[in-house]
Amino acid sequence: MKKFSWSEAVRMQLSMLFYNQNQFSSSSPNAPIRILVVDDTHETVQALKAWLEPATFELMEAHSAEQGIERARHFNPDMIVVDLASAEMDGLNVCREIRSFSQSLILLLSANGRPGITERALNEGVDDYLNKPIHNSVLIASVYKLARRARPDADLARSNLV
Repeated sequence: MKKFSWSEAVRMQLSMLFYNQNQFSSSSPNAPIRILVVDDTHETVQALKAWLEPATFELMEAHSAEQGIERARHFNPDMIVVDLASAEMDGLNVCREIRSFSQSLILLLSANGRPGITERALNEGVDDYLNKPIHNSVLIASVYKLARRARPDADLARSNLV
């Protein structure tokens, strides 16, 4: 096994990060729509991947609010799906923080269907709000709606997912 100097190791790490970031952030019309999913529930993330990745979407996961904010900052996705209920930070605070540096479209998911929460979220810059449980066809339709706004030049032919 070859030993690397500290500077060589750092240089390799930076080049790998640059490669991964550029690979995820392609914005050509034929590139997949990039979606960051911020949810600390593994099952929710896996369901979203199963529903959306077979179409023209590329998903990146963040399993904590802090990780989601960091990935939104570094990868500039087309869209961000955030769960309102997070163990470490309220979803509205996550959205506020992301909105402070990003114009990515934000879809907020919540099991709390009170009208006051929905109104507050929409007034604070969330682009769409869906109540859980969500039928996959409704979620996919909402994601497609936001994707058309995020990337009007993208080829968004609907597949037969629903």
